[in-house]
This record gives sequence, C-alpha cells and structure tokens, in this order.
Amino acid sequence: MRAKKILLSNLALALVLISSSALADLPYNVCSDLTSCQSQAAAGDMKAEYNLGLIYDDGINVKADYTLAAQWYQKSATQGLSIAQYRLGLLYYNGNGVPQDKKMAVQLYEQAASQGSSYSQYQLGIMYQTGDGVPQDYQKAMSYYLQSAAGGDPDGSVGAGIMYKNGYGVSKDFKKAVSFYTQAVNAGDSDGAYDLGLLYYLGGPGVPQDLVKSYAWFAAANAMTPNDPDTMRLKGEVYNFLTPNEQPEAKTLAQQYVTQYGGSGN
Repeated sequence: MRAKKILLSNLALALVLISSSALADLPYNVCSDLTSCQSQAAAGDMKAEYNLGLIYDDGINVKADYTLAAQWYQKSATQGLSIAQYRLGLLYYNGNGVPQDKKMAVQLYEQAASQGSSYSQYQLGIMYQTGDGVPQDYQKAMSYYLQSAAGGDPDGSVGAGIMYKNGYGVSKDFKKAVSFYTQAVNAGDSDGAYDLGLLYYLGGPGVPQDLVKSYAWFAAANAMTPNDPDTMRLKGEVYNFLTPNEQPEAKTLAQQYVTQYGGSGN
C-alpha cells in the first residue's frame, strides 16, 4: 500500500487506500468447495455465508460477482460476523454490488470495530482524518488508529505515526512517530520503513536529521517493496548527500536492516 506514504494529506489518497482490499482476510475454513459453501450458507451458517461472499467478491474459482458477494456478506453481517461487516462496508464505500453509501459503510465499519476489527478501525481512522463521508475529526481518527495498532494492524501503526509527525489532533511528537513507524516495520510493513527514511532525511524536534539511518531505512523499504520508484529515488538521493566517511557506515547499516526486515513486506 505504497500510496499511504504521502502523509494521507488529501482525499484522493484516502480513496486509493480504502479501495484497496490488500488487507489480509482470514477465510473461515468451514467449507472445502463452492457446493459445500452454498449448502452450509443456505442453512444459515454465518461463516459459510462469509466464505461464499468472499468467493464471489474476489472471484475465487468463479466469475467475480459483487452483487452476490454483497448479498452473502449481508446475511453474515446481520448475524454479527465482524469480518463480513468489514467486507460489506468496503462494498458500500466503493459502490460495488450495492449503491455507493459511505454512511452505510461507516455504520458497518463501526459495528465491526466495536468487535475489535483492526481493519475496520483503520478504515474509520482514514475517513475521520480526511473528512471522507464523515465530519473531519482528528481526535476520532487518532483513537481509531491507536485501536487498530493495538490490534496488530501495521497500517494503524503507520496512521498513528503520521498523526504524531504532523500534529494532527495531538501534539507533534517525532519520537512517538518513530515508535509507531518502527512498530509497523516490525510487523513487516514497508511503509513504516519508508516513513522512517523520510523522517530521518528531514529531521525534526527530538529526531535530528540522520542521513545514515535515512539511507538504511530506504534500503529496507526498497528490499521489502522492490522497484518502488519513490523509494529508489530517495535512496539514491540520500546516498548522494553522504560524505565518503558516512557511505560505508550507511551501507553496513542498510545491510543490517535489509537482513532484519527485507524478507517480507507489503
């Protein structure tokens, strides 16, 4: 989800983020094939209903059909399954298979968030941060990002880091931003590494500019998301600012970060 790195400063960016379905859903293994899913879903099994919705939503061995996906998600969501509420919320947000209705999306995200869905908490954080479909409210956005981060979603950690870096609804605190970005990196999120690279490149209160660390974090982000043009450009840009004495140190630290974090990422 590379778009997130530009600080979520505008609505278009928020649309890109919320339309992404890259967040990992964990299908309930209650049915082994379409026929058994249909049979169990028809009997009212909410997990099978969700599975069937996911099959049609993502086009898993069938032609994608958002209308059918929405119908089965709705049945499961009505029974209270949070992941179905979240996925149905995405459909309403984007107008896939149902009329676009951001208020309904918010209601569904809130239902799922109240059950601890970190994905829904993150989506609500974006919407309240940008005022997309809801009145802009930085305090609510931060609250949802923190809940999402606490639930283990690295995107929530990045969101909280961005809020602290920019002072949105909280006192600007670069050290806390570093802490949340690092939390995201530890969970395998390349955006956290990118944002750490940017933070150390520019520097700020409590976090002095450190081009060696900046280069190393951009190298880690590049390893986690190869061929990302912005990361590659900034990695090269920072390297050109390093002194001859700093370059070997930066390469050594970069290799350390790449080894530690570069094996996985999104």
